[in-house]
Amino acid sequence: MAIFFVVCTDTVSQNVFHMPKLINRENFVWSYTFTACGFIFNLIVAKRIPEPMIELCFLHSTGRWIFMRDAEEKTIEALRGLIAEQPKQKDKPPKK
Repeated sequence: MAIFFVVCTDTVSQNVFHMPKLINRENFVWSYTFTACGFIFNLIVAKRIPEPMIELCFLHSTGRWIFMRDAEEKTIEALRGLIAEQPKQKDKPPKK
C-alpha cells in the first residue's frame, strides 16, 4: 500500500469533498482517490508497489512527501465524471 498526499492551493478544490473512487486498475495495482476540503488522497493497493511510487509515498518514503499544487482543473474534471455517473432522475409530475 502507498499513499500520496496533495495539498491543493485553489479555492475550487478547497471547497469540495467526494467519496473515494477507483480510478485505475492495471497489472494487479489498484488506485483510489478522493478529495476533501483542499486535500487529495491517492491510495495505491498492490502486492508489490513499484519502487518509484514507494520513493514518493507519504507512508514509506524517508522524506514523507507532501505535494502542493493548483488542482482546480483536475478537480473539475473529476466532478464532471462523478456527475456523469449519477443515475438519471425521473421527471416529477407537475404540481397542481
